[in-house]
Amino acid sequence: MISVYHNSNFLAAHRIGLKEAIKQGILIKVADVDTEDLDKAYELTNNIDHSWWENTEVTKCVPGSIRSTSVGDVLIHNEIKYAVDIMGFTRI
Repeated sequence: MISVYHNSNFLAAHRIGLKEAIKQGILIKVADVDTEDLDKAYELTNNIDHSWWENTEVTKCVPGSIRSTSVGDVLIHNEIKYAVDIMGFTRI
């Protein structure tokens, strides 16, 4: 299981750096994803062919429409935090 947290400050990740954007932002848990694969969790929480919360592997944790997971957001797997980076993930 991977928990997905959206960062209120995700748009600043390119400007001030990934770790600083996470430090300054508020993390909001938006989903639990039934996978052990970070790439799959990222894919399943993106609006591709339909709203991501319609994926059967995803349990949405907040009401309403939610944006796709993006650079600056955080995934937690086995109590280890990973930031979504420009390419892949950075352990934080």
